Amino acid sequence: MRNYRVSLKDGCNMMIRNNLNILTRTRENTKEECFLSPEAALALCCFQNQFSIQKTVRYLVSVSGGEAEVVAGKIYSLLEKLQDYIQLESCEDDCEESDGCLYDCDLDMRQLSCNPHPYGRVKRSFAPEKIVFNITDYLLM
Repeated sequence: MRNYRVSLKDGCNMMIRNNLNILTRTRENTKEECFLSPEAALALCCFQNQFSIQKTVRYLVSVSGGEAEVVAGKIYSLLEKLQDYIQLESCEDDCEESDGCLYDCDLDMRQLSCNPHPYGRVKRSFAPEKIVFNITDYLLM
């Protein structure tokens, strides 16, 4: 399998705003925003540091301790979801893939402390068993 590098398309930026990882795109005088989980933001940060897809998978496996197949599946799923924001570039044959420089890059670790749920966690809704209306501030017994 050929190896690829990922880069953001023109007009796309990744930023941290209000403790959220945001990927923005400006197109035809409109601004679109996409919220990213901390893991997705870390993967994009790796891509911005010229990591290839395989090198990013190896880095995330070493950081998270997960299985390579699971991490690779999540990376490819992320790339499919963000296809409007990113572009794939083929690596040259002299693409350096050694593990020695995995930790030499300058990654923005603030993205790991950002809120992974911008609108709050999804909660299961249910029908209440009883509804009590209090007309005043005092609870009548």
